[in-house]
Amino acid sequence: MLPVKTQWSFLLSGTPWCAPIKLKHGDVSCRTPRGEHYRNVMGTRCKIRCKKGYESQNSEVVCMASKHWSSNYACR
Repeated sequence: MLPVKTQWSFLLSGTPWCAPIKLKHGDVSCRTPRGEHYRNVMGTRCKIRCKKGYESQNSEVVCMASKHWSSNYACR
């Protein structure tokens, strides 16, 4: 059994928060705050790159504590 502090730290940093990004017509590269396995934990920053002929309103989104990405990331 892990010490309580370690358990809470794992739960807060290792639990998925936002829906995984599924991007049509582009690529996503994400960086998590502490190198977690999941790419959608709170604080994860994802860069959005759209394919030629498509664009996104935002070039980067962040997974917020509200369990939502900071803004729209669709390539249109």
